Amino acid sequence: MARHGIDYASVKQVALKLLSQGTSPSVQKIRELLGTGSNTTIAEHLKVWRAEHAEKKVRHLPASLPEELIGTFEVLWQTALSHAEEQLTHVTEELEAREENLAQAKMLKDQAIADLQAQLEKTQQALEGKNQENQALQTQLAVTTERSEQQTIELSKVQQQHDLQLKHLQDEKQQMVLKAGALEKESEKLQQQLTQQAEKYEATLAKESDRQEGSEKRWAQLIDQARTEATQLRKQHDKTIQQKNEKLATVQNQLTKQQEQLLLSKTKLAHKEELEKSLNKQLNTLQAQNTAVSSELAVAQSKLETKKSNKKPARAG
Repeated sequence: MARHGIDYASVKQVALKLLSQGTSPSVQKIRELLGTGSNTTIAEHLKVWRAEHAEKKVRHLPASLPEELIGTFEVLWQTALSHAEEQLTHVTEELEAREENLAQAKMLKDQAIADLQAQLEKTQQALEGKNQENQALQTQLAVTTERSEQQTIELSKVQQQHDLQLKHLQDEKQQMVLKAGALEKESEKLQQQLTQQAEKYEATLAKESDRQEGSEKRWAQLIDQARTEATQLRKQHDKTIQQKNEKLATVQNQLTKQQEQLLLSKTKLAHKEELEKSLNKQLNTLQAQNTAVSSELAVAQSKLETKKSNKKPARAG
């Protein structure tokens, strides 16, 4: 179908102009003079013009030419026109086949470009997803690092407090040990005093027994009283020792709890350090994947630019 602006009259006018100049009309020459139009459209109009021109007799022959030669020239003219039409038909078919091949090649290139663009968009989306995941991991790593640092500071404070409490408990324990030793010495001293007093009572009793046999009952009461006092002193001493031991046990329990709390804090810190190492490992892996995706994207863009640079511009209709 003829395009708008390229009609039969234009092709006919140019063909007559070329013919008057002694030049055989062709599709390429007509297109060059017109400055526009497709080869197929010009070929169709030129074919119609040749058919009409072939039906007319040759009128530019000299008038003095014999009548019998006119028929010969007309046969030669018709033969030349037939040969030219065959060549034109052959050239037209070749041009149409070439245009069809070019159109198919263009479709294949357009499809390849579309595929590359789709792959490029998919790669860009994957890269954006990896970048977002990378940013999320970096944010999580920063938060975890900040928490780890905060916990390290808190653990250091707890450690300092624990050390102070431990030192205080050790000082108290040492003081209690010293007091227990002093009480033990005091108990031994009291025992010695009781022993001495008992020995003194016994000696006095022996002397008094020799002098006053009638006062035996009174001395027995004194001895019982001394033994009772000694027993009370021993009970009081044992009670004091028990209280000191209970307080020492309480201090030891507190020390054990502080040590357990310190061990728990150290375990939490080790867990946070392991988590930080794991996050760093994941971040390194994502960065390596990001680098690989960027390389693939660069290769895809290079291929796309190469195909675009190799693509021939479409012929104007």
